Amino acid sequence: WVEATAGEFGHIDVLINNASPWMGRPFLELTEAEWDQSIGVTVKAVFFCSQAVAPYMLAQGRGVIVNVADLSAYEVWPGQAHHAVAKAGVVQLTRYIGAELGPAVRCVAVAPGPVLLPPDFTPAQTEEAIERTLVKRLGSPGDVSRLIVFLIEQDFLSGHVYFVDGGQLFSH
Repeated sequence: WVEATAGEFGHIDVLINNASPWMGRPFLELTEAEWDQSIGVTVKAVFFCSQAVAPYMLAQGRGVIVNVADLSAYEVWPGQAHHAVAKAGVVQLTRYIGAELGPAVRCVAVAPGPVLLPPDFTPAQTEEAIERTLVKRLGSPGDVSRLIVFLIEQDFLSGHVYFVDGGQLFSH
């Protein structure tokens, strides 16, 4: 897909890595296959997709990689050990990519908070998620995408994680 994209457009300017399986599973019930799936989809894919586009970006002297991390990399969410550890890996990988590929290639991450909640959330869980934010509402995909566009356009930002969480992380 990288060769096809470069062939079609002549360049690759931006890569957005955004994938992660969501399975609420308590720590003691998580299987090795589920763990491997979470790490594989969330961390391994970010690594190899970034590695695949990096030579093109380096050759053209510019590019931006945006990784979608998650607030769970900084908080403890019941039943989400696999997800949180994988997203923490994405956070650290963002730092390394930014350090190793800069200055030509910038790498940043966004860490959404409560945006698209799991379909099995109860009304009480949804209300609790809303109450944990400073803005007292759920985020929207537009909140996240506008931040991503901003980060792509800014040429002085690299190696950091930017939160779009309604102030949740620092509200408690």
